[in-house]
Amino acid sequence: MKAEVTAEFMGAADHDPKTRKFVVGEIVSGDLASVAVAEGWAVSVNRAEGVDGQAAQVDGAEEAEAQGGQVDGAAEVEAQAERTAAKAKPESE
Repeated sequence: MKAEVTAEFMGAADHDPKTRKFVVGEIVSGDLASVAVAEGWAVSVNRAEGVDGQAAQVDGAEEAEAQGGQVDGAAEVEAQAERTAAKAKPESE
């Protein structure tokens, strides 16, 4: 995952033991990007650029779900509900 910083914050890049200040406009990746987006300090690069429109939001929901994060946005919540319903549906139907 990649994200663009929207609010300054202190953190450490993946596999870097030193913390530093991340500034607005900077691109972060990996676990740091996931945490920054979850905390509201950054937005997903796909969302910021509008890449793939709706598909980018659904992909973000799947990634957040896989990492145990929260999913926000109506389209993402709906997509997650559909996946959950499909998993729970018996095969005999």
